[in-house]
Amino acid sequence: MAPRAHLTNLYSKIKEEGGEQFSTVTIEATAPAEVKLSYPAPTLCQVQVRAALTMDPGPLYVQDGIIKGVTIASGEELVTFKIDLNEEVQARLTCTEGMPYRIGLSFSRRPLQDFYQGRVIVVDPGHGGSDTGQRGPVNLLERDMAWKTAGYLAGILEGLQARVVMTRSQDENPSWCERLAKVPADAFCFISCAAAVLGRLIKKRGLFYVVAGRQLSLIDDIAGTMYPYERHIVMGPKNPGQLVRDIKKATGAEAVIADVNDKKCVDILGITDRSYLPAVTEALRANPFGNEDEQTPIVILKRQ
Repeated sequence: MAPRAHLTNLYSKIKEEGGEQFSTVTIEATAPAEVKLSYPAPTLCQVQVRAALTMDPGPLYVQDGIIKGVTIASGEELVTFKIDLNEEVQARLTCTEGMPYRIGLSFSRRPLQDFYQGRVIVVDPGHGGSDTGQRGPVNLLERDMAWKTAGYLAGILEGLQARVVMTRSQDENPSWCERLAKVPADAFCFISCAAAVLGRLIKKRGLFYVVAGRQLSLIDDIAGTMYPYERHIVMGPKNPGQLVRDIKKATGAEAVIADVNDKKCVDILGITDRSYLPAVTEALRANPFGNEDEQTPIVILKRQ
């Protein structure tokens, strides 16, 4: 008798195939599973999988223009995924053998392409050049985050066949007049980093992190993330203080959750005994977790 499949992961991303974009939802499992696809409403795709749920049952918020989000309901025999859509698009179902076994659903982004095709979109990354903006807890600079965010957005828009105009290159910091001079007369819209714009107006730095929240600075880099999460944005824990208390209760050991990088920056997110804070910070400064392929998400500290 074949082992019962366990569903272990759920994620969504935008892919491009043959010059066309697709919004995708992927369900990962430990073994092949029976899948049933239905549409209770024109903008609701329902996927039922005969398997057990061993991942977090919380909703997945997507909001990529086609997929609003995914909710999960677990029963004795079936796990039901309800994919809420912005447009009346049908899913293409694929199942890929391997470990993990992947159940994939692809939704055409053609409605968005029909809207954006040929339109001129101006994207304005905040800061730039010597204007680094505020420095985040682990050496993330507003300048670099604004550039990466703008580049990701530009790639999506260009995939929808829009014409994207960037107001600056990676290493320059043009004035507002120089940025506005790059806006074509036929521009459909101008997208800027609202926090950076507001910060310039009131002469205050660092609003990018205030608006985006601390979770932004906790996003892990790709090189230091374990499979299969190297294709994900990995957020920090929602409540690290409670999580370390739960770990101590379960193990009897003092616990700490920290965000550390190779620049000797240590951000303690949660610790059960604050008297250890200076010693733990110093012990982690050399980054024993590693930032490459060490794959050591858990480090045990022993007192000498």
